[in-house]
Amino acid sequence: MDTPTPLLHSIPVARKLLGDVSHGHIYNLIRRGELELVKLGASSKITDRSINALVDRKVAEQRDRAA
Repeated sequence: MDTPTPLLHSIPVARKLLGDVSHGHIYNLIRRGELELVKLGASSKITDRSINALVDRKVAEQRDRAA
């Protein structure tokens, strides 16, 4: 049986998914609106959708620069 992809990730998991970026860089991306932060009680989570969208944008930017 397939395990569903989580919709939300903790900050440490989001850092790992983005290639071990720094904690500060994650918060800069949140402040700039490039990552979506969801508060659940006392915990903060990053949406999987915003992580994928960030990666897609960065890939497209690099592709456009190379063309």
